[in-house]
Amino acid sequence: MNIRTDLAYESYGANQADSIPGVAVTESHHPLYGIHRVSIISREGSETLGKPPGNYVTLELAKNYKYDPQGVETLFHALGEMLTEFIPKEGSCLIAGLGNASITADAIGPRVLHHLLITRHLMDALPDSFPHLRCVAALAPGVLGTTGIESGDMIRAIVKEISPDFIVCIDALAAADPSRLLTTIQLCDTGLVPGSGIGNTRASLTPDALGIPVIAMGVPTVIYADTILKNPQNPQHELIVTPKEIDQAISDLSKLMGYGLNLALHPGLTLSDVTHFLS
Repeated sequence: MNIRTDLAYESYGANQADSIPGVAVTESHHPLYGIHRVSIISREGSETLGKPPGNYVTLELAKNYKYDPQGVETLFHALGEMLTEFIPKEGSCLIAGLGNASITADAIGPRVLHHLLITRHLMDALPDSFPHLRCVAALAPGVLGTTGIESGDMIRAIVKEISPDFIVCIDALAAADPSRLLTTIQLCDTGLVPGSGIGNTRASLTPDALGIPVIAMGVPTVIYADTILKNPQNPQHELIVTPKEIDQAISDLSKLMGYGLNLALHPGLTLSDVTHFLS
């Protein structure tokens, strides 16, 4: 059975092999989270996992993190540290929140933008007044069905106009294991193809396509019913399932991702500073 997942770590596990040529995997664990790193360094490894060569890091949240007094703050910092491995130390950034804001399972990208420090207009007006802030712009391009414009076309036009040094693209993903839904954040340096997780592939948002580094950030929010049933011949195989607690989870995860991005993009700020600027 073809396992349909956007998570490189799941693709690796689905092969049920101790090692795969051209793929390096490491893990580390904390009481509130686990980190899985997958590096695809050869064409053979890329073909085996069905993912482009590059680096993939997955933050897997413990179920009890909300019950730890410092749990959420710990995760803010953990995600921020993970992001610093991908984000250039200098340069302007465009953050693209992909997806349909009207559909909760697809709204994680637009929702994250609500928790970001957007600074490009400040840098243009008062370039010497904010030495600790990076130039950050954000865009929620929507979806083709509501705008009539491919998100990739819109982002390419914005990139041409404002010339950011790199892009962070945020999108909803698909998983193969129900336990990873709304509990996992994947980062990678290969970019992404919007809609690929649900078979609705759109224009690529990759370093090759855009000409600048593209960091992809996503959360699995859906799973195919046939993946759960392990029966690709099931007549319900195009049914896509999402957890019942998705509304609250999307709210929590969008804040976690937004704050993690703020800490990584503006290393001169503390968590208290970020909270103050967003209040």
